[in-house]
Amino acid sequence: MKFWKKSKLLCLFLVLALSVSLLSSCTLDGLGQLLSGLVDLGGSEDGGQGTPPVLEGNDIYNKPYYQALTDEEKLFYQTIYTSLAAKNATVEIQASSDDKGDAIFAAFSAVARDNPQLFWLNGGATLNGKVEPLSKKTTYTLSPYILTGYGSIEEMSDAVSQRITAIVEEAKVLPDLYDQILFLHDYLVDSVEYDSDAVDDILEGDGKTVHPSSTSYGAFIEGKAVCSGYAAAFAILVQELNVPCIRVQGRKIGGENHEWNAVYFEGASYFVDVTWDDPLTTGEHDNRSHLYYFINQAELSKTHEIAEGEIVPTCTATAHEYYRHHGYFSESYDYAQFCAIAAKQANKDTVVVRFGSLNALNAAIRHLSEQEKIFSVPALQERLRGKGYSLSHNDTALTLTFFLPD
Repeated sequence: MKFWKKSKLLCLFLVLALSVSLLSSCTLDGLGQLLSGLVDLGGSEDGGQGTPPVLEGNDIYNKPYYQALTDEEKLFYQTIYTSLAAKNATVEIQASSDDKGDAIFAAFSAVARDNPQLFWLNGGATLNGKVEPLSKKTTYTLSPYILTGYGSIEEMSDAVSQRITAIVEEAKVLPDLYDQILFLHDYLVDSVEYDSDAVDDILEGDGKTVHPSSTSYGAFIEGKAVCSGYAAAFAILVQELNVPCIRVQGRKIGGENHEWNAVYFEGASYFVDVTWDDPLTTGEHDNRSHLYYFINQAELSKTHEIAEGEIVPTCTATAHEYYRHHGYFSESYDYAQFCAIAAKQANKDTVVVRFGSLNALNAAIRHLSEQEKIFSVPALQERLRGKGYSLSHNDTALTLTFFLPD
């Protein structure tokens, strides 16, 4: 009997122990949608670890982690995906020899990464192998760790599918595809609560228990999620609009591990972070944010770091960044331009402007707030007459927000 032990670092929140015992059993512990590619899940033709493939445009959204596999691993991927998509709890895999554990785990990890609709997985599994005495071929049984306690896979899938259908049908009422995607973003921000308690549960867990908040089930059915649940739910919803969307894993700069999305829209890629657009506060200014809706790499890199080995698109476009798309962006501060932007938002609870530089943002604060010119803005005069307002600004995102009275 051969035995060896390997260790791989995956995110989020977990050092993943990969124990392989061929001819007997092996285990891959994980945390579902929280797992990432801090290691390269791809393989070279000789079976060793390779680098992510160079994929351009829409191609990167077409099962990117499948594309990173070796030919042999792709065959395992197809077998695993077919069985899991049929909602089987285990997968039987036939192999020509007893040394395919790493390849099977690589394929399974890719299946979990590429397919957010398999929400009951957490990216971890056990693998048992049995060698046929005469042929020497090996039959492997892959047993993924799955979400339990909420009914069968079939029952959970039916509940999630019904919810997805209802949400997407509501989005499709809007005539513009951009607004449909925005509706899905806003729906998750408004209907899902960030589950801070789940973070500790996941960190302190054994890696074998799938926490609902780490999955889209938590977002859709329980109304609670951590970043992986938000990102998985958003990917599923956007894909239902036939818009390419994948999950991206990494970390907050200088902080905790994290997950968000990339979307392909009108020939360009953009990042979306639904989690960070969902305010944690409750109270007077509990407003949804769009700071991380359709942003590019330059904007993302101010706060996020993409994990090593992640397969991600090039995101340089700015045309459909939320504030530019809606005409709420100003390269420099100009009072007349601010008045025009405020007029577009006069019926909302807030007036938000994103500026092109910190100097422009500070100039707006001095003129509008310190010199009280906000009270002279034509579209806001009646609403502000005899009343106050509150203000916040984000020096990283370069946004200025005025909270208006009722």
